[in-house]
Amino acid sequence: MLSREIDLFISYDREDAAFVKALGADCEGRGLNVWIDQNKILPGDQLHPTIANAIDNSRFFAVILSVKSIESSWVRAEADRALQVEKAGHSKVIPLMLGQVKQPPWIWGDRAFLDFTSWQSDERGYTETLNRLIKLIQGSTDETQRDASALAQKRLPRQLSLVPAADWPFGSTFKGKVPFDDFYVDGSNRIWIFERGRL
Repeated sequence: MLSREIDLFISYDREDAAFVKALGADCEGRGLNVWIDQNKILPGDQLHPTIANAIDNSRFFAVILSVKSIESSWVRAEADRALQVEKAGHSKVIPLMLGQVKQPPWIWGDRAFLDFTSWQSDERGYTETLNRLIKLIQGSTDETQRDASALAQKRLPRQLSLVPAADWPFGSTFKGKVPFDDFYVDGSNRIWIFERGRL
């Protein structure tokens, strides 16, 4: 089970590991919870269920598009799952360009992308593109916080807390008494609980 919701899952080919390591460190330095397989998969973990669970619980899925990655069956399989999660309204897929490549058809047509092609030679350009990515992710978090806050305002006096969907103990339905008054599932598949008490 995931300890907390993932902000960004990064799918990539091993040839692009240096870029992914730098990007992941920079995003984590700005407070994001980033999932990269080499950092998160432990000895003995089952690969497919572990990766699938991480994708299902990620708010954003970044797929690195490079000469090597667009030919990778692993990257394609991860992107296919992420696109299904996106279709259900629980995530957003963002292509990150790392080279002069054409978006493959399995990305479901042309999409707006972030271009990190010059990440090693253009520090200013890299920083600007990184800031756009982080603003997109953090902006989504702020919007969700505002939505839940507005809902809480209408339901005073109650306490508001957040439970990741992966930790939801009641399934899709439940019977009997539960220790809260109401709940709200947002567009990122997070469950906001309105408990008895005061804000």
